[in-house]
Amino acid sequence: MRTVYRRGLPALLTVALTTGVVGFGTPALAAGAAPTGTFTLSANAIWSGQRVTLTQNDLNDPEGDAVTRKIFWGDGASVETNGTETSWTHTYINTPATYTVSVKLNDGETEVPATLASPTVAITNAPGTLGWKNSTVWTYPGYYNEATFAPTNLPTNADQAWTDWKDGEYTLLKEGAASTEAGHWYPTGTFSPTVQFENKNGKANVRTANALNVRDDTTAPTAGFTWPAKNVANAAKSYQTLRGTGRDSEAGADGAEVWIYKWNNVGFIAYWDFARKNWIKYNGDDIPMTAIADVPVSASGTWAVPVNGFAKGWKIEVGYSVYDKVGNYSEPKWADFTLTS
Repeated sequence: MRTVYRRGLPALLTVALTTGVVGFGTPALAAGAAPTGTFTLSANAIWSGQRVTLTQNDLNDPEGDAVTRKIFWGDGASVETNGTETSWTHTYINTPATYTVSVKLNDGETEVPATLASPTVAITNAPGTLGWKNSTVWTYPGYYNEATFAPTNLPTNADQAWTDWKDGEYTLLKEGAASTEAGHWYPTGTFSPTVQFENKNGKANVRTANALNVRDDTTAPTAGFTWPAKNVANAAKSYQTLRGTGRDSEAGADGAEVWIYKWNNVGFIAYWDFARKNWIKYNGDDIPMTAIADVPVSASGTWAVPVNGFAKGWKIEVGYSVYDKVGNYSEPKWADFTLTS
């Protein structure tokens, strides 16, 4: 005969069976459904120093619990709130990189990620080459000279681009242009102005322009007279236009002053009046300023003065001097010749 062993019943269950009632303790309440939320970034590409705004489009918890939002900006900064805010702004001052923004929702029972369709923010330096038309300019000692700031490849989506000249003055560069020029007067020294771009995402980090060197120019330019070919050097027709040169290796030649006299064997002396375009007999009185032509020196270093009234038998004396862009003058020089035909 097989022996049947019965396991003993717990005392509580035994009592329950005796009384005809079977009961169990109520289990703990299971966690409810997780909260949900959708968020949007105001920009996914900005310049270093600018800001983005995270906007909460929707937030819901099925059980009506308060939801804490933890925002991680991707650069080590974060913010946590359970208040009524629906937007948050963050400024990225970091070096160029791409950062991923995330949001976690917590209703006290469950923590889940929110929905962010485009979560990345690409940070770049504001573009542009901040150079000069000439990186070295010259001035007369104790004076100022104008330098031309000529940045290129500027961002056309910048609403404003301010230049701080570092002497208390500011200039708003042309808006919406890839390149522009702006002049500014400087004394002797080295200067590095700064530029700051701004658009709907705020102000970008300040950028420093290439250095400008302003140097003293105390060297006079050189001046020359261009003679006609030897076989016609004494022909009146060769001097319908007087020509010469002006050179300066620092500030650059700017203009030439020219004056002309003629006389003959009987002692008649006259000067050319550039305003009247005529020869005026010299009688010992002061010569007017109209007897001096002020003509530009070209980029190739030449000057020219038209004149007429030359004829056979006259002796001609042409005086000339060249000045540079900061006011240095060459010593006056003379070209003398006798017209034989």
